[in-house]
Amino acid sequence: MTDPLAGTWVGTFNDAQAGTGTMRMTLTSPIAGGVSGTWESTFPNAAANNGGQVSGGTTSNGTALFFTPRAPWACPDGRSDMSFAVTLTLNANRLTGNWTALNCHGGSLDLVKQ
Repeated sequence: MTDPLAGTWVGTFNDAQAGTGTMRMTLTSPIAGGVSGTWESTFPNAAANNGGQVSGGTTSNGTALFFTPRAPWACPDGRSDMSFAVTLTLNANRLTGNWTALNCHGGSLDLVKQ
């Protein structure tokens, strides 16, 4: 049985600091109940673009994913965020939810499976 999270997901990526951009995420399912893969984000301000690794799986509360960017995301106060977590709702071929990072970043995701 194929994991419904496995595949390529594309859509809107909103961030409190960078604004509205796009995300492309590719997930594989190397173990039962878990996924891992890569992601890339693109924003109008290219300095905010990022990408990196993602892992997670399905929980009783939804789809929980943990993102680790290649480069830290700078905050206005000089701190930076090195990771962020999101709990998403999977509805057919769509993942939606809100995400948070430790210091200043956060927002929403709305991704459609390609």
